[in-house]
Amino acid sequence: MSSIGQGKDRGGGSEKVLIGWLKERRVSPKEGHNKLRLLEVGALKPDNYDSCASWIAVTPIDLRSRHPSILEQDFLLMDEADHREKWNVISLSLVVNYVPEPKDRGRMLSLAHTMLASDGLLYLALPLPCVENSRYLTPDALQTLMTAIGFVQVKERWKKGGKMAYWLYTKGVRDEVAVDQFRKKEVCRQGNRNNFAIILQ
Repeated sequence: MSSIGQGKDRGGGSEKVLIGWLKERRVSPKEGHNKLRLLEVGALKPDNYDSCASWIAVTPIDLRSRHPSILEQDFLLMDEADHREKWNVISLSLVVNYVPEPKDRGRMLSLAHTMLASDGLLYLALPLPCVENSRYLTPDALQTLMTAIGFVQVKERWKKGGKMAYWLYTKGVRDEVAVDQFRKKEVCRQGNRNNFAIILQ
């Protein structure tokens, strides 16, 4: 399903959006490194960032690797201590929506916050209906949730009635008090909507 979502008929791989935003922000590598360290979660191809090889060192991972250069790894099982503040950029493109449990979706976002360097960036891409047509989530609710985890939004791209939505966040400070309101599912909207939700623990 992810490969269909990134097909050429739907605009191609979403890495193009991230690359454009990184160039626009002129992001610098972490001290002691000459390239940005990018963790690409849910990688379908090993060469998504080949055009940026001179300034991005990408580590592509996926639950079921389709290529020898893609590490077969469950992001949720990665050692938190070993990866604490390790990455300049983490890409979660068409990943969070395929995590079965709402609490694990929240944990994935929280882990990304832990693994990012102090000035790190999180790239999040979701099918737009996950926030535009959910009973449990709205664009404003997602913004509040991400702020609670400790992310500050710097870029956003989606249009009403579109298929995809993209966000870029920089790492900020987690707000444990605000996190409490996302510890259970609360219906935001009634009607013929989907059940996509994110729960924080």
